Formats: sequence, C-alpha cells, structure tokens
Amino acid sequence: MADTKNGPDLHPATVELARGANYGSITTVLPGGDFQTQLIWVHTDGERLVVNTELAF
Repeated sequence: MADTKNGPDLHPATVELARGANYGSITTVLPGGDFQTQLIWVHTDGERLVVNTELAF
C-alpha cells in the first residue's frame, strides 16, 4: 500500500462502522451518461478506509 495521506483523519464512528461486516457501493458514470454501481466490502486499517475489489467466486 502506498504511504500517503490524502485528507482528514477518520471520525471514530466511521472507524467503528468500517470495522464491522459492512457493504459499501461505488458508483461511476459511464461514457453514455448511465450510472454503474458495484457493491464492495468496506474495512479500515484504523487510518484509511479500505475497499475490496477482488472478485469472489
């Protein structure tokens, strides 16, 4: 993982929520203007939010 810090510290409530078994979503806009949303696992290392982009089979 890159050694970077790109913003404010996570709020303690955000860290607590991200340490649980939670889903999140990432939405992007496709070239045609449609939205594409992917469900992801969200976790934290205590300083940053971590998203899992691995395919599960």
